[in-house]
Amino acid sequence: MVKKKKDYSVVGMLGILIGGFLLGMVFQDIYGNWTFVFPSEVENLSDVELASKEYTKNVSEFYNYTLANIHKRLSESELRENGGVCWHYADYYVKLASFDGFKAKKLIFPTSNNSSHAVTAIANKEGYCILSNDLILGCGKFGNGET
Repeated sequence: MVKKKKDYSVVGMLGILIGGFLLGMVFQDIYGNWTFVFPSEVENLSDVELASKEYTKNVSEFYNYTLANIHKRLSESELRENGGVCWHYADYYVKLASFDGFKAKKLIFPTSNNSSHAVTAIANKEGYCILSNDLILGCGKFGNGET
């Protein structure tokens, strides 16, 4: 009898969303009240939301997820030409956001046996966004809770 391999992708994505929520709670302690919003649902986007949209648009133009480079450090040109894994893209987002003056951090979540997923949190005094590969997972605004 062949044993089926368990699929932990749903658990991993749930972990990312919960981690984003917890990160928001940490930022709440620093900046005050916050609300969770998706950039496509807001007319007046904050600077961090606009930057996140621009960053993911940029990455989607060359995005290529490949395990071939999983244990390699890649330059920007190597990432563009050969593709990479989630942590390559997370590092790239940190570089872009830091250059533009945002606070940025790569976050790593365990997903299954000896595996993990990397996302990027970028923030400023207005709010934060969580980026994963070529997607915006969601954004939170700081302040009085108005969107």
